[in-house]
Amino acid sequence: MKPVGHPRNSLNLGFGNGESGRKKRGKAFKSRAEGEYKCFEAHDGAVYRPGDHVFVEISQTEPYVIGSINMFKMAKRDQLSIKITRYYRPDDVPEISYSLIIQERKEQGHYETTRELQVRELFSSETTTVHPISALRFVETPR
Repeated sequence: MKPVGHPRNSLNLGFGNGESGRKKRGKAFKSRAEGEYKCFEAHDGAVYRPGDHVFVEISQTEPYVIGSINMFKMAKRDQLSIKITRYYRPDDVPEISYSLIIQERKEQGHYETTRELQVRELFSSETTTVHPISALRFVETPR
């Protein structure tokens, strides 16, 4: 994958690594015409674009947040951030809501009760959150 944008419109960024004192590097590519950041290429070569599904690390003790990148934006102190639309795991959904979903699926004959399926299931939402670019952990580009 090649980043979009022109090298003269890229911004070299450094951000801290929680595991060591070294700085990681990345490049943000900005559209000349629109003035918006179109993608981010991380120090490891991973390219992140709007529409990509990502894991975001909120804390070291919590599971990664899963979401879809809406946009990149420059936050305070020239820190690049991402705005994502969140997906929720079944454990994140209130039990009463989840049981109603299961009941409806059973009534329609569309339900298999296996733990393997439940742990892989995600629910889309309209919840958007903003995170520093350094919180990105993995990208999956939709096909």
